[in-house]
Amino acid sequence: MLTHLGDTHLASGRPDAAQAAWRVAGQILADLGDADAEQVRARLTTVTGVAG
Repeated sequence: MLTHLGDTHLASGRPDAAQAAWRVAGQILADLGDADAEQVRARLTTVTGVAG
């Protein structure tokens, strides 16, 4: 859900809010060992130019 929230923030022109949501989502997914954590890191990299 946080990943989608980040996507919505980005589409609404709020990249800082998107990054915040993606960072939390990425940490939760990484803690769970979920492969989707890498996709979230890719979103962060796309927006920031720096890996999350």
